[in-house]
Amino acid sequence: MDYLVATGILVAVLACCAVFAVRRARRKKKETFQDIYPLF
Repeated sequence: MDYLVATGILVAVLACCAVFAVRRARRKKKETFQDIYPLF
């Protein structure tokens, strides 16, 4: 069960990061990678 919980948390975090990255990418189409990578 611990493995399932850990994977679920990782998936949720990655999903949140993906949504945030997409929203920010829509605002700034330029330098998206430079803005996203420092967050990780």
